[in-house]
Formats: sequence, C-alpha cells, structure tokens
Amino acid sequence: MSEMQNADPFINVKRLASAMKVLCMVVSIVSVLLIGLALISPERLQSRLFFTQTLSSEAPTAKPEPGVGRQLLGFVISLVPLLTVQFLTAKAYFLFNDMAKGVVFDRKNARRLKQISYSVLALCLMRPFVRVLLLIVIGGSSIGQAIPGQMSFGLGDLLALFVVGIFLSYALILEESCRLADENQQFV
Repeated sequence: MSEMQNADPFINVKRLASAMKVLCMVVSIVSVLLIGLALISPERLQSRLFFTQTLSSEAPTAKPEPGVGRQLLGFVISLVPLLTVQFLTAKAYFLFNDMAKGVVFDRKNARRLKQISYSVLALCLMRPFVRVLLLIVIGGSSIGQAIPGQMSFGLGDLLALFVVGIFLSYALILEESCRLADENQQFV
C-alpha cells in the first residue's frame, strides 16, 4: 500500500478543528472577562463593545453617574449578548472537539452547527437593541435620542447574516446526508 492510501483523509480537518478549539477557549475566556467588566462598569463595556460616541454637534454635557439600580440593570442587559457568546463558543468547542477526533458527519454536529447559526443570528438582531437599552439605562439618554443613532444595521451585520445562511445551509445538508446514511445502513 502506498503512503497516500494510508493517509488520514481528515488530517487537515483535524488540525483546523484543534486550532479552532483553542480559539473557542480564548473567546470564552474573553467573554467571561467582559461579563466581569459589565458587572464593574456597564457603561465602559458599552463603549468597548459598540464604540458609541456622541453624534450631535453640541458640546458633550456631563451626565450624572448612574445609580446602583441602573448599574445593575445595565449589567443584566449586558449579560444577554455575553451569555449568548458563551453558549455559541461552547457549542463550537464541542463541534470542533468531535471534528478533531475525526467525527465529522454526525447528526450532533449538524444540530450544533444550527445552534451556532441561530446564536449568531440572535447576536446580530439583538445588537442594536442592547445598544439602545444601555444608552437609555446607563447613559441617561431618552428614547428619542438613543434610537436614531444606534438602531441600525451595518455591513458587518449583513455579512454575519450571510454567514448564518451559509452555516444553516450546510447544517441542513449535513443533517440530510446523515439521514440518508442511516437509511442506507438499514438496507445493508
């Protein structure tokens, strides 16, 4: 037998999956640190995540520091996207863990890929709402001030939605191929 015939057909997939597992852990750790930042200072988290700035030509006015209640509410609002990221990275980690072991075509992986896709979709859709809520709760803005500048979707959001569509398509194809493989296995 030649060396090519003995080569693992999934070696590149396994290597990439091993690297992606590390990236999943890094993203998970960073999001845990961001949860800590949200607890300490939700307004700083808001400025770090969404790069918000005053868009009016007026001189910035000093806003009173938010009280403990507003800080706690800001923390809770900030938790929603960060916990979604934790869920997403956990599912991605287990997906890549299976792939690193050579388990690629599996119903669990199709389900995980769908869950990852829906998580990214949720993050895209919640981003403008979280920004507006944080501006109102932490920044002391009124709804009329917060919505026009922050309630928008950009090119990054559209690209993320495009990637979600690709992932969902692949997940459905993977699910169907697993179903066909199970069906063929019953005939044998």
